[in-house]
Amino acid sequence: MAETKWTEQQRRAIESRNNGILVNAAAGSGKTAVLSRRVAALIEEGKSIERLLIVTFTRAAAAEMRQRIESVLSERYEQTGDRRLLEQKLLADTAKICTIDSFFNSLLKENFQRADIPPDFTTLDAAEEDAITAECLEELIEEQYESFLPEFRTAVSFFGGEGNDDALKTALKNLYA
Repeated sequence: MAETKWTEQQRRAIESRNNGILVNAAAGSGKTAVLSRRVAALIEEGKSIERLLIVTFTRAAAAEMRQRIESVLSERYEQTGDRRLLEQKLLADTAKICTIDSFFNSLLKENFQRADIPPDFTTLDAAEEDAITAECLEELIEEQYESFLPEFRTAVSFFGGEGNDDALKTALKNLYA
């Protein structure tokens, strides 16, 4: 495999040590490749993947990051014969490469006593969130119709008039989101 040509900024992100970095770039600009190479470089320098926390925003990015790290470590093992890199590649399957929400979920599961929450807590899934949001929205609009303050009358009028709350509900959901 040909060596990737990194831009100066990408190279700095890969090689920077002992300080925090922020990689901010557009979709498709190579963030995952840069961060994967940074992790692989840290491992080549002696860090253990078991001691790294690698957090992304999406499951797809986490899966891609894991695959890229494994690929780089495999390639470097083939080039150097360093068995430690092969070990680290095999450990990548169980490494903390995850989304922000799954990291915090596992942190709470491991420390439920300290967080003063039940050990069998669950997180809200999208369908449950939608149902709760819809119920709250219905209650809110009902309460507002009961008081029918001038500001609410204006909003109702602007978004379709009394008895037609669909546009108002959509606007409120979008505002909430």
